[in-house]
Amino acid sequence: AVKEGPLRMEFFHRHVSDGYRSYWQAPVDSVRAMVQELVDYAAKTEGKGGVVGLGIRSEEIKGVSHDSIWRSMMESIREPARFYACSDVSIKECKGFVQRTMTANGETYIENIYSDEPSCELVYRKLVNGSETDVERVVALRTHPLQIEFHQRNTADGFRVQWNMPKSAPLGSVEAFVREARVKDGAQPTTVGYGMTSDPVRELTYDSLFAAVGLSIKEPWRVIDVDQAGCSVEDCDGYTLRKMKLRATGEKVVERITINEEAGMVTYNKCDASGRPGDVERVLAINTPLRLEFYERSARSGLRVDWKAPYGVARDTFSNLVQLAKKLQSSSSDVVGYGLSSKPVTDMNQDALWRAMLYAMRNPAACGLNVDGVSVRDMSGYMQR
Repeated sequence: AVKEGPLRMEFFHRHVSDGYRSYWQAPVDSVRAMVQELVDYAAKTEGKGGVVGLGIRSEEIKGVSHDSIWRSMMESIREPARFYACSDVSIKECKGFVQRTMTANGETYIENIYSDEPSCELVYRKLVNGSETDVERVVALRTHPLQIEFHQRNTADGFRVQWNMPKSAPLGSVEAFVREARVKDGAQPTTVGYGMTSDPVRELTYDSLFAAVGLSIKEPWRVIDVDQAGCSVEDCDGYTLRKMKLRATGEKVVERITINEEAGMVTYNKCDASGRPGDVERVLAINTPLRLEFYERSARSGLRVDWKAPYGVARDTFSNLVQLAKKLQSSSSDVVGYGLSSKPVTDMNQDALWRAMLYAMRNPAACGLNVDGVSVRDMSGYMQR
Protein backbone atom coordinates (compact mmCIF):
# COMPACT_ATOMS: atom_id res chain seq x y z
CA ALA A 1 0.00 0.00 0.00
CA VAL A 2 1.13 3.56 -0.77
CA LYS A 3 0.28 6.04 2.00
CA GLU A 4 0.68 9.78 2.32
CA GLY A 5 1.59 12.18 5.11
CA PRO A 6 4.48 11.28 4.96
CA LEU A 7 4.77 9.40 1.66
CA ARG A 8 5.62 5.78 2.41
CA MET A 9 4.95 2.18 1.40
CA GLU A 10 3.54 -0.52 3.65
CA PHE A 11 3.57 -4.31 3.31
CA PHE A 12 1.41 -6.73 5.29
CA HIS A 13 -0.27 -10.13 5.13
CA ARG A 14 -4.02 -10.69 5.59
CA HIS A 15 -6.70 -13.33 5.30
CA VAL A 16 -8.58 -13.33 1.99
CA SER A 17 -11.87 -14.17 3.68
CA ASP A 18 -12.23 -11.38 6.24
CA GLY A 19 -9.42 -8.92 5.46
CA TYR A 20 -7.91 -9.12 8.96
CA ARG A 21 -4.12 -9.01 9.11
CA SER A 22 -2.14 -12.08 10.11
CA TYR A 23 1.48 -12.48 11.18
CA TRP A 24 3.90 -12.59 8.22
CA GLN A 25 7.16 -14.54 8.45
CA ALA A 26 8.72 -12.97 5.33
CA PRO A 27 12.26 -11.63 5.91
CA VAL A 28 12.47 -7.84 6.13
CA ASP A 29 15.52 -7.62 3.82
CA SER A 30 13.64 -8.88 0.75
CA VAL A 31 10.89 -6.33 1.29
CA ARG A 32 13.43 -3.55 1.80
CA ALA A 33 15.12 -4.40 -1.51
CA MET A 34 11.80 -4.38 -3.34
CA VAL A 35 10.92 -0.94 -1.94
CA GLN A 36 14.23 0.50 -3.14
CA GLU A 37 13.70 -0.90 -6.65
CA LEU A 38 10.24 0.68 -6.83
CA VAL A 39 11.53 4.05 -5.61
CA ASP A 40 14.37 3.98 -8.17
CA TYR A 41 11.97 3.17 -11.01
CA ALA A 42 9.57 5.95 -9.97
CA ALA A 43 12.40 8.49 -9.89
CA LYS A 44 13.63 7.40 -13.33
CA THR A 45 10.23 7.58 -15.09
CA GLU A 46 8.69 10.65 -13.40
CA GLY A 47 7.66 13.31 -15.95
CA LYS A 48 9.09 11.42 -18.95
CA GLY A 49 7.35 11.04 -22.34
CA GLY A 50 4.77 13.06 -24.25
CA VAL A 51 1.71 10.90 -23.57
CA VAL A 52 -0.39 10.34 -20.46
CA GLY A 53 1.02 6.82 -20.04
CA LEU A 54 0.10 5.38 -16.64
CA GLY A 55 -1.02 8.77 -15.35
CA ILE A 56 -0.26 12.47 -15.26
CA ARG A 57 -0.94 15.30 -12.82
CA SER A 58 -1.41 19.00 -13.47
CA GLU A 59 0.81 21.65 -11.95
CA GLU A 60 -0.16 22.65 -8.43
CA ILE A 61 -3.43 24.62 -8.45
CA LYS A 62 -3.21 27.83 -6.45
CA GLY A 63 -5.60 30.64 -5.62
CA VAL A 64 -8.80 28.57 -5.49
CA SER A 65 -10.26 26.18 -2.93
CA HIS A 66 -10.38 22.40 -3.14
CA ASP A 67 -14.19 22.37 -2.81
CA SER A 68 -14.71 24.88 -5.62
CA ILE A 69 -12.53 22.84 -7.99
CA TRP A 70 -14.48 19.67 -7.15
CA ARG A 71 -17.82 21.43 -7.72
CA SER A 72 -16.56 22.68 -11.08
CA MET A 73 -15.64 19.11 -12.02
CA MET A 74 -19.13 17.94 -11.02
CA GLU A 75 -20.70 20.82 -12.95
CA SER A 76 -18.78 19.81 -16.09
CA ILE A 77 -20.69 16.53 -16.21
CA ARG A 78 -24.13 18.14 -16.59
CA GLU A 79 -23.01 21.38 -18.27
CA PRO A 80 -19.98 20.42 -20.41
CA ALA A 81 -20.46 23.34 -22.85
CA ARG A 82 -19.21 25.68 -20.12
CA PHE A 83 -15.85 23.89 -20.19
CA TYR A 84 -15.22 22.86 -23.81
CA ALA A 85 -16.81 22.98 -27.28
CA CYS A 86 -19.66 20.47 -27.57
CA SER A 87 -23.32 20.29 -28.59
CA ASP A 88 -26.47 18.15 -28.42
CA VAL A 89 -25.90 17.22 -24.78
CA SER A 90 -28.45 14.97 -23.07
CA ILE A 91 -28.30 13.42 -19.60
CA LYS A 92 -30.06 10.28 -18.36
CA GLU A 93 -30.09 9.34 -14.66
CA CYS A 94 -29.21 5.65 -14.18
CA LYS A 95 -28.61 3.47 -11.14
CA GLY A 96 -25.23 4.57 -9.79
CA PHE A 97 -24.21 6.73 -12.76
CA VAL A 98 -25.42 9.20 -15.38
CA GLN A 99 -25.44 8.40 -19.08
CA ARG A 100 -24.39 11.33 -21.24
CA THR A 101 -24.78 11.69 -24.98
CA MET A 102 -23.05 14.57 -26.76
CA THR A 103 -21.19 15.66 -29.87
CA ALA A 104 -17.59 16.89 -29.63
CA ASN A 105 -14.85 17.18 -32.27
CA GLY A 106 -17.29 16.00 -34.93
CA GLU A 107 -18.08 12.75 -33.08
CA THR A 108 -21.29 11.82 -31.28
CA TYR A 109 -20.77 9.36 -28.46
CA ILE A 110 -22.40 7.97 -25.33
CA GLU A 111 -20.60 7.49 -22.03
CA ASN A 112 -21.51 6.38 -18.52
CA ILE A 113 -20.10 8.69 -15.84
CA TYR A 114 -19.55 7.63 -12.23
CA SER A 115 -18.65 9.79 -9.23
CA ASP A 116 -16.78 8.78 -6.06
CA GLU A 117 -17.30 11.65 -3.60
CA PRO A 118 -14.97 10.45 -0.78
CA SER A 119 -11.98 10.07 -3.11
CA CYS A 120 -13.00 12.96 -5.44
CA GLU A 121 -12.80 10.84 -8.59
CA LEU A 122 -14.86 10.97 -11.80
CA VAL A 123 -14.90 7.88 -14.01
CA TYR A 124 -15.89 7.95 -17.71
CA ARG A 125 -16.74 4.75 -19.59
CA LYS A 126 -17.55 5.02 -23.30
CA LEU A 127 -20.25 2.81 -24.80
CA VAL A 128 -19.70 0.80 -27.99
CA ASN A 129 -22.76 -0.97 -29.41
CA GLY A 130 -24.58 -0.26 -26.16
CA SER A 131 -21.96 -1.81 -23.86
CA GLU A 132 -19.22 -0.27 -21.74
CA THR A 133 -15.69 -0.76 -23.02
CA ASP A 134 -13.11 -2.57 -20.90
CA VAL A 135 -11.19 0.61 -20.01
CA GLU A 136 -12.25 3.73 -18.14
CA ARG A 137 -10.83 7.25 -17.97
CA VAL A 138 -10.34 8.70 -14.50
CA VAL A 139 -10.18 12.39 -13.55
CA ALA A 140 -9.25 12.76 -9.88
CA LEU A 141 -8.74 15.74 -7.59
CA ARG A 142 -5.67 15.25 -5.40
CA THR A 143 -4.56 17.22 -2.37
CA HIS A 144 -1.28 18.33 -0.74
CA PRO A 145 -0.54 19.76 -3.24
CA LEU A 146 -3.85 20.52 -4.97
CA GLN A 147 -3.67 18.91 -8.43
CA ILE A 148 -5.90 17.18 -10.98
CA GLU A 149 -4.79 13.72 -12.09
CA PHE A 150 -5.70 11.85 -15.28
CA HIS A 151 -5.22 8.16 -15.95
CA GLN A 152 -6.83 5.16 -17.64
CA ARG A 153 -7.50 1.80 -16.04
CA ASN A 154 -8.99 -1.61 -16.71
CA THR A 155 -12.60 -1.76 -15.49
CA ALA A 156 -12.37 -5.42 -14.49
CA ASP A 157 -9.40 -5.32 -12.13
CA GLY A 158 -8.84 -1.59 -11.53
CA PHE A 159 -5.19 -1.70 -12.66
CA ARG A 160 -3.93 1.25 -14.69
CA VAL A 161 -3.21 0.73 -18.38
CA GLN A 162 -1.16 2.72 -20.88
CA TRP A 163 -2.97 5.80 -22.24
CA ASN A 164 -1.42 7.04 -25.48
CA MET A 165 -3.25 10.37 -25.56
CA PRO A 166 -0.93 13.44 -25.68
CA LYS A 167 -0.53 15.04 -22.26
CA SER A 168 -1.75 18.39 -23.56
CA ALA A 169 -5.29 17.08 -24.22
CA PRO A 170 -6.39 16.28 -20.64
CA LEU A 171 -4.23 19.00 -19.09
CA GLY A 172 -6.00 21.55 -21.29
CA SER A 173 -9.22 21.04 -19.31
CA VAL A 174 -7.60 22.07 -16.02
CA GLU A 175 -7.68 25.76 -16.94
CA ALA A 176 -11.47 25.62 -17.44
CA PHE A 177 -11.97 23.90 -14.08
CA VAL A 178 -9.89 26.58 -12.35
CA ARG A 179 -11.71 29.39 -14.18
CA GLU A 180 -15.12 28.18 -12.99
CA ALA A 181 -13.75 27.59 -9.48
CA ARG A 182 -12.57 31.21 -9.28
CA VAL A 183 -16.09 32.38 -10.14
CA LYS A 184 -17.50 30.23 -7.34
CA ASP A 185 -14.94 31.47 -4.82
CA GLY A 186 -15.31 35.13 -5.77
CA ALA A 187 -19.07 35.66 -5.90
CA GLN A 188 -21.50 35.61 -2.98
CA PRO A 189 -24.00 32.90 -3.99
CA THR A 190 -27.76 33.10 -3.46
CA THR A 191 -28.39 29.35 -3.69
CA VAL A 192 -26.46 26.25 -2.62
CA GLY A 193 -25.82 25.26 -6.27
CA TYR A 194 -23.46 22.32 -6.65
CA GLY A 195 -22.52 22.58 -2.99
CA MET A 196 -21.45 24.93 -0.23
CA THR A 197 -18.91 24.58 2.55
CA SER A 198 -18.77 26.15 5.98
CA ASP A 199 -15.81 28.11 7.26
CA PRO A 200 -13.15 25.92 8.94
CA VAL A 201 -14.48 24.55 12.25
CA ARG A 202 -11.99 25.21 15.03
CA GLU A 203 -11.91 24.34 18.75
CA LEU A 204 -14.06 21.27 18.08
CA THR A 205 -13.30 17.62 17.43
CA TYR A 206 -14.65 15.58 14.54
CA ASP A 207 -16.45 13.37 17.06
CA SER A 208 -18.24 16.29 18.72
CA LEU A 209 -19.38 17.62 15.36
CA PHE A 210 -20.67 14.21 14.26
CA ALA A 211 -22.43 13.78 17.61
CA ALA A 212 -24.18 17.12 17.02
CA VAL A 213 -25.30 15.97 13.58
CA GLY A 214 -26.64 12.74 15.10
CA LEU A 215 -28.54 14.62 17.79
CA SER A 216 -29.98 17.05 15.23
CA ILE A 217 -31.53 14.12 13.38
CA LYS A 218 -33.45 13.03 16.47
CA GLU A 219 -34.13 16.60 17.65
CA PRO A 220 -34.20 18.78 14.50
CA TRP A 221 -35.59 21.86 16.32
CA ARG A 222 -32.10 22.38 17.72
CA VAL A 223 -30.75 23.45 14.30
CA ILE A 224 -33.69 24.21 11.96
CA ASP A 225 -36.96 26.10 12.37
CA VAL A 226 -39.50 23.31 12.96
CA ASP A 227 -42.32 22.75 15.41
CA GLN A 228 -40.94 20.60 18.24
CA ALA A 229 -44.37 19.16 19.06
CA GLY A 230 -44.81 18.04 15.44
CA CYS A 231 -41.58 16.01 15.25
CA SER A 232 -41.38 12.23 15.40
CA VAL A 233 -38.54 9.82 14.67
CA GLU A 234 -38.71 6.10 13.90
CA ASP A 235 -35.74 3.74 13.54
CA CYS A 236 -36.24 1.55 10.45
CA ASP A 237 -34.13 -1.06 8.67
CA GLY A 238 -31.16 0.89 7.32
CA TYR A 239 -32.55 4.38 7.79
CA THR A 240 -34.33 6.75 10.18
CA LEU A 241 -37.82 7.95 9.25
CA ARG A 242 -38.37 11.51 10.42
CA LYS A 243 -41.59 13.53 10.34
CA MET A 244 -41.67 17.24 11.14
CA LYS A 245 -43.60 20.44 10.48
CA LEU A 246 -41.83 23.52 9.11
CA ARG A 247 -42.78 26.66 11.02
CA ALA A 248 -42.23 29.05 8.12
CA THR A 249 -44.66 27.36 5.71
CA GLY A 250 -46.58 24.83 7.81
CA GLU A 251 -45.44 22.08 5.43
CA LYS A 252 -45.31 18.57 6.87
CA VAL A 253 -42.09 16.87 5.80
CA VAL A 254 -41.42 13.13 5.84
CA GLU A 255 -37.87 12.05 5.05
CA ARG A 256 -35.60 9.04 5.16
CA ILE A 257 -32.22 9.72 6.75
CA THR A 258 -29.20 7.45 6.36
CA ILE A 259 -25.81 7.76 8.07
CA ASN A 260 -22.44 6.61 6.78
CA GLU A 261 -20.19 7.37 9.73
CA GLU A 262 -17.03 5.99 8.08
CA ALA A 263 -17.45 8.44 5.19
CA GLY A 264 -18.67 11.25 7.47
CA MET A 265 -21.85 11.60 5.45
CA VAL A 266 -25.59 11.90 6.18
CA THR A 267 -28.28 11.82 3.46
CA TYR A 268 -31.82 13.21 3.70
CA ASN A 269 -34.39 11.97 1.17
CA LYS A 270 -37.74 13.76 1.19
CA CYS A 271 -40.67 11.39 0.61
CA ASP A 272 -43.76 12.14 -1.46
CA ALA A 273 -47.35 12.10 -0.17
CA SER A 274 -47.52 8.31 -0.42
CA GLY A 275 -44.26 7.82 1.50
CA ARG A 276 -42.06 6.95 -1.48
CA PRO A 277 -38.48 8.34 -1.46
CA GLY A 278 -37.85 11.22 -3.86
CA ASP A 279 -35.59 11.48 -6.91
CA VAL A 280 -33.04 13.69 -5.15
CA GLU A 281 -31.44 13.64 -1.72
CA ARG A 282 -29.62 16.24 0.35
CA VAL A 283 -26.18 15.39 1.69
CA LEU A 284 -24.48 16.77 4.79
CA ALA A 285 -20.79 15.85 4.87
CA ILE A 286 -18.09 16.42 7.48
CA ASN A 287 -14.79 17.00 5.70
CA THR A 288 -11.14 17.12 6.73
CA PRO A 289 -9.75 19.65 7.57
CA LEU A 290 -12.82 20.05 9.75
CA ARG A 291 -15.71 21.78 7.97
CA LEU A 292 -19.31 21.06 6.98
CA GLU A 293 -20.58 20.69 3.42
CA PHE A 294 -24.10 20.67 1.95
CA TYR A 295 -25.10 19.55 -1.54
CA GLU A 296 -27.93 17.80 -3.36
CA ARG A 297 -27.56 14.77 -5.61
CA SER A 298 -29.62 12.41 -7.70
CA ALA A 299 -30.83 9.52 -5.54
CA ARG A 300 -30.52 7.26 -8.58
CA SER A 301 -27.12 8.13 -10.05
CA GLY A 302 -25.49 9.63 -6.95
CA LEU A 303 -24.12 12.60 -8.90
CA ARG A 304 -24.62 16.18 -7.73
CA VAL A 305 -27.33 18.45 -9.09
CA ASP A 306 -27.85 22.23 -8.97
CA TRP A 307 -29.63 22.84 -5.63
CA LYS A 308 -31.83 25.95 -5.56
CA ALA A 309 -32.14 26.10 -1.75
CA PRO A 310 -31.36 29.54 -0.24
CA TYR A 311 -27.70 29.95 0.65
CA GLY A 312 -28.51 31.85 3.85
CA VAL A 313 -30.69 29.10 5.31
CA ALA A 314 -27.97 26.50 4.77
CA ARG A 315 -25.37 28.82 6.31
CA ASP A 316 -27.54 29.29 9.42
CA THR A 317 -27.87 25.50 9.74
CA PHE A 318 -24.06 25.21 9.73
CA SER A 319 -23.80 27.77 12.53
CA ASN A 320 -26.46 26.03 14.62
CA LEU A 321 -24.74 22.65 14.24
CA VAL A 322 -21.41 24.10 15.35
CA GLN A 323 -23.01 25.74 18.40
CA LEU A 324 -24.70 22.46 19.32
CA ALA A 325 -21.37 20.62 18.98
CA LYS A 326 -19.72 23.12 21.33
CA LYS A 327 -22.39 22.44 23.97
CA LEU A 328 -21.92 18.68 23.67
CA GLN A 329 -18.14 18.93 23.82
CA SER A 330 -18.14 21.15 26.90
CA SER A 331 -20.51 18.92 28.87
CA SER A 332 -18.91 16.20 30.99
CA SER A 333 -20.40 12.79 31.77
CA ASP A 334 -19.41 9.38 33.11
CA VAL A 335 -21.14 7.56 30.23
CA VAL A 336 -20.03 7.23 26.61
CA GLY A 337 -23.13 9.04 25.28
CA TYR A 338 -22.85 9.85 21.56
CA GLY A 339 -19.18 8.88 21.53
CA LEU A 340 -15.90 9.13 23.41
CA SER A 341 -12.42 9.99 22.14
CA SER A 342 -9.08 9.25 23.75
CA LYS A 343 -6.55 11.95 24.46
CA PRO A 344 -4.20 12.64 21.52
CA VAL A 345 -1.72 9.80 21.00
CA THR A 346 1.67 11.46 20.49
CA ASP A 347 4.29 8.80 21.14
CA MET A 348 3.56 6.56 18.11
CA ASN A 349 2.42 6.84 14.50
CA GLN A 350 -0.91 5.82 12.98
CA ASP A 351 0.46 2.59 11.47
CA ALA A 352 1.72 1.33 14.83
CA LEU A 353 -1.57 2.15 16.56
CA TRP A 354 -3.59 0.39 13.84
CA ARG A 355 -1.41 -2.72 14.11
CA ALA A 356 -2.00 -2.72 17.87
CA MET A 357 -5.76 -2.58 17.33
CA LEU A 358 -5.58 -5.52 14.92
CA TYR A 359 -3.50 -7.49 17.44
CA ALA A 360 -6.08 -6.74 20.14
CA MET A 361 -8.88 -8.20 18.01
CA ARG A 362 -7.16 -11.58 18.01
CA ASN A 363 -5.66 -11.32 21.52
CA PRO A 364 -8.20 -9.47 23.70
CA ALA A 365 -6.98 -11.01 26.97
CA ALA A 366 -3.51 -9.55 26.38
CA CYS A 367 -4.91 -6.09 25.69
CA GLY A 368 -6.92 -5.12 28.75
CA LEU A 369 -10.13 -7.15 28.42
CA ASN A 370 -10.96 -9.44 31.35
CA VAL A 371 -11.81 -12.50 29.22
CA ASP A 372 -10.67 -16.08 28.69
CA GLY A 373 -11.60 -18.99 26.42
CA VAL A 374 -10.82 -16.91 23.31
CA SER A 375 -11.11 -18.55 19.89
CA VAL A 376 -11.01 -16.85 16.51
CA ARG A 377 -12.35 -17.92 13.09
CA ASP A 378 -11.84 -16.08 9.80
CA MET A 379 -15.23 -15.96 8.06
CA SER A 380 -16.37 -14.53 4.73
CA GLY A 381 -16.12 -10.77 5.18
CA TYR A 382 -15.66 -10.73 8.95
CA MET A 383 -13.88 -12.37 11.86
CA GLN A 384 -15.82 -14.40 14.42
CA ARG A 385 -14.47 -14.31 17.98
